[in-house]
Amino acid sequence: MNATTSHRLDGLEPDNLLSFLALLGLLRTLETAEPGWSPRIHWEGRPLRPVLSLSTAVPRTQLCTATAAGCARLSGSYEFGDRDMLNYRKDELRKLEEEAWDAGSEVWRKWSATMAPLAHENALKLNDNELLESSPFNCLDVAQTKFLKEFKKAVATNTNTANDIENAIFEVWRREDKFDRFRWDHAEDRRHAYRYRAPTADPPRTVAGANRLAAFGLALMPGVAVEWRGRIRLATLGSRHVPGVQIQITWPVWSVPASRSGIQAILAHPQLAEHEPDMAVLGRLNVIGVYRTQKISVGKYRSFTRAAAL
Repeated sequence: MNATTSHRLDGLEPDNLLSFLALLGLLRTLETAEPGWSPRIHWEGRPLRPVLSLSTAVPRTQLCTATAAGCARLSGSYEFGDRDMLNYRKDELRKLEEEAWDAGSEVWRKWSATMAPLAHENALKLNDNELLESSPFNCLDVAQTKFLKEFKKAVATNTNTANDIENAIFEVWRREDKFDRFRWDHAEDRRHAYRYRAPTADPPRTVAGANRLAAFGLALMPGVAVEWRGRIRLATLGSRHVPGVQIQITWPVWSVPASRSGIQAILAHPQLAEHEPDMAVLGRLNVIGVYRTQKISVGKYRSFTRAAAL
């Protein structure tokens, strides 16, 4: 492949939560490995896809190798010890916060980036004074699935990481990989009806590189404690609690190259939390579309729907 400053990412669709989180992960890992490349993202074309712009011309193999190197550098920040489920108690999380703070600013920065989308010490589960509410992005921790166990495996890089990333961001997804899944891909919602075998006996394949990048991208969706209908809840960038609905996640697409911090600023815009975002307002920020997915439960399993364009 020829070196270029512009890379169209044909694998990343605009209406898939896993794709969007993978896009954020691509930016984060690239900035970690090659900050001098100044990565920027915008969306264009038909079908609509993200385009990665760099200040330096590089071939896509070098781009993917650098992204894998960024994954390797960030993976050390994800230390959960022996814990496999996202079920912290308030006193446990407070102790971990104090230990990270006492260890210095660099340790605190990495720890807070890891934990901010996952839990908050003031957001408790309903009718529980100690157990913390889990992240809006947690679809696991039911049956045999464990969120932090999958997370630890996803951020652990290997010799196939660069190739997996290349397949995820440049190729149409074929979902052929046996890899850790977070149920952020709408294709993972598979029902029993009309199937020869139960989904539990025939687990779906996924896109390894997308899940790995998405695990790192989640750090760009930090959460805070907010009051909602008399309760303190955990709300992340893009998330909204809706009466009668579990969780909705909303994200924009935009037409002018934006940096990681610029994208986070757009994600924090209050219009994205509205039932019907005002595109006239968002258009001033070069937003050309808004997508929203809903977290659903089918029996004991949870997943996210294909996002709808608003």
